[in-house]
Amino acid sequence: MNWIEEIPLNGDTPIATVTLPLFNARRVAWLALESLARQRCIDAGSWQLLACEEESGHDRLGPDALAEYGDALRAAGCSGITYISIPEWIKLSAKYILMSEYLKPSVKMVVIQGADNYAQPLRLAEAMAIMTGIVGGSPIDLMHQPCATYYNLLTGQLHTWDTSKYQGRMGRGTRTGGIDMTFSARLFRRLHDQEPHPRVAGNDSWLLAQLERVKGRPLHIYENPTRHWDKGIFTRGMNNLSRRSYGDEAHFTQDYRRLESFLPDEIAERLEALALEAQTGQVHDLISNQNQPEVTPDINLKSKAPPPCFS
Repeated sequence: MNWIEEIPLNGDTPIATVTLPLFNARRVAWLALESLARQRCIDAGSWQLLACEEESGHDRLGPDALAEYGDALRAAGCSGITYISIPEWIKLSAKYILMSEYLKPSVKMVVIQGADNYAQPLRLAEAMAIMTGIVGGSPIDLMHQPCATYYNLLTGQLHTWDTSKYQGRMGRGTRTGGIDMTFSARLFRRLHDQEPHPRVAGNDSWLLAQLERVKGRPLHIYENPTRHWDKGIFTRGMNNLSRRSYGDEAHFTQDYRRLESFLPDEIAERLEALALEAQTGQVHDLISNQNQPEVTPDINLKSKAPPPCFS
């Protein structure tokens, strides 16, 4: 049986929900939480954090660890944390369906946040500004970024992904996947009566297909024109899905920047330490080495307050 824990922080009328699906993510979820705690240019109480996690995971994060971030998230505009605990593992698509039922009534957009990714510091501010407007005469159904920086924890290499160079397509001309996706809550709420994806992978394309289905016509997709994407990072190698896709960097362009050139110093240092653990086999292998002894890294769960807004 599922149980819900509410951690109120600042009000109860957010306009955005940030979904944070978790599974065996304790060692890496700090990355997403640190990035959310550093969001800028956001009104107080304007977004809700909605996390969903299995009790059965051997590396569970838990609500107490989320609560440790309460002060920092409040300072970054978070209204509160809703934590959904489920007894056994379910597919990511099933988590999205479940989370669609727990959006606050005031929410107008749903921001998809990976537990192993660091959101660029204006991600929420840009999503709120763009998704509440009208572009091309109609409301936006999906906003996404054209590019992203990926850090492979198993090789220590950086790569850039450019959606304009990817030829994958699905029905009605919609891209197979998106980067830093933000959906209209009007459509996302209607996921509740959809069927989960039959496969474990392919969740981006499944989300797009289901939301087109409930809308009944192609989605109005808007590509964020800013270049702030290069201040965030996606990681690969610390969850089941990214490990399955490990080795397909042929679709990427190698990026020779150093982490500290675009991430806060403390985040870069912790990421490099995590990569070293992954490369030397100290991090618990989430797929094939279930009996490997656990190593608990020293993770400080209390973030600093967000830096001042961009001028």
